[in-house]
Amino acid sequence: KISNIFSQLYSSGSTIKIILTAAALNIDSDMADFEYDCTAENHIYHTEQGDYRVSCAGNVYHGRVDMAEAIADSCNGYFISLLQQIPEDELTEELENWGVDTTISFDQFSYWDQTFSGEDASEIEYLLGAIGQGNCSITPIGLNLCTDVLLNSGRLQEPVMIQRLSLIHI
Repeated sequence: KISNIFSQLYSSGSTIKIILTAAALNIDSDMADFEYDCTAENHIYHTEQGDYRVSCAGNVYHGRVDMAEAIADSCNGYFISLLQQIPEDELTEELENWGVDTTISFDQFSYWDQTFSGEDASEIEYLLGAIGQGNCSITPIGLNLCTDVLLNSGRLQEPVMIQRLSLIHI
């Protein structure tokens, strides 16, 4: 159903990592040099709510990783640590350019459902947003819009919804 692409929310999972990376680079291009030591002890995050452990898939530790390696390995620790390097207000503003936590209006439709961490999110929920967990959610059209921004030099182009296709046989 076409309405599901606009309304069915999903956990964005690791797809948010590419969006977060691009947002971080737009905020500060020096983030390209950010490295992380993916070890068990570095996967414990100290928050106001207490210590919180986040593992990489399969409880694998990747050792020292740069941005390219972290993307290839989908290293959860890297992206949470990257998130901690960016001022929250700057990230919020940048993610709005991607259609996150805001409304985007086009001629054919308006879109507003995707969120990074949600309103009044705890520190843990905010950190979990970096790996597409917690309150981080997106609809299929939202993911498509974000992908379009990545593929279009950082610009969101208005999509065209084809409602009907007629095949003509000659």
